[in-house]
Amino acid sequence: MNETTLLAVLIAVALLGKPKTESPKTEPPKTGPVAELPTEIVDPPPTRPFRRCAAVADPPGGMPTRVTLEAPSFEIPPRDREPLHALAEFMRTHKCRVLIEGYASRGKSSEADDRAAQHRADAVKAYLVNQRVEAAQVDAEGKKDRDGKFVRIVL
Repeated sequence: MNETTLLAVLIAVALLGKPKTESPKTEPPKTGPVAELPTEIVDPPPTRPFRRCAAVADPPGGMPTRVTLEAPSFEIPPRDREPLHALAEFMRTHKCRVLIEGYASRGKSSEADDRAAQHRADAVKAYLVNQRVEAAQVDAEGKKDRDGKFVRIVL
């Protein structure tokens, strides 16, 4: 061996370490059948993290079930604010949800009635969210009724 080859071997041993002797090859342990992966990704069905308030606990008396909102402002009347505040506190405590059904009377324009009904429901939902209720705890739907201009709260 010439000096250059010897030097190359010494450097290789220094960098790579001492050559190891081969050990007999062993097969990896068998673990049973391998599950096949799905070929397409499927999103899980949406879940509702909150149950209806009536299913969680008996709401105390005085919980609002109906609020009257006049167009065009759709403001919560002062007489209904305290009961809605109590409802918001109940919802925060019990982590439950409600359905807000906004109603509009059948007028000349079906489209305008639909918008007014949804605005009423959204106004009550916004009030509850401003009272620190999570938006996911409140479902708001617009509906029609011949005696409209109110919001029904379904616990």
